[in-house]
Amino acid sequence: MKRLIIFIFSFIFASALYAQEPGTNLRKTLSQIQQQFPNLKYNRDDKGYNIYNSAAEDRDFTSFYFKNGTLVGEYTYIFDYSGSSYINDLYHSLINNFAKYGGKHYRTTNSGYDITYFRYSYFTVKFANYGNQLQIYYELNGLNIEIRPYIERRLRY
Repeated sequence: MKRLIIFIFSFIFASALYAQEPGTNLRKTLSQIQQQFPNLKYNRDDKGYNIYNSAAEDRDFTSFYFKNGTLVGEYTYIFDYSGSSYINDLYHSLINNFAKYGGKHYRTTNSGYDITYFRYSYFTVKFANYGNQLQIYYELNGLNIEIRPYIERRLRY
């Protein structure tokens, strides 16, 4: 009886923790993502991943990394060359919103650029502010997919 009570308490506690995490598209199937992003197009296969892209604007786009038909990484690139504070404002707004969910949070500066990570139960999200470019990475924990943003910019459309 004692084990049953401990099991039930552990299950409820774990469910409550998971419910307080931000939503994500990770672990969805290719067909589910295609319904959400009707302009999704196949780009290429690379290191065992099937990569699809969805272009929202001329320069802004999202890359989706699938493994065995399941989404394991989602990478969004937002560009602003107008000189406005849009990228910086968006970066800080996203950081503040994700901080509300808790999770392991750490921030680093690389060559003067701000990079912030949030680690949750099954995924990590990274926000990278490069001045005129914001990169947002969602990735299942433990994958460490090699990101090559400057190569990714050369889309096949």
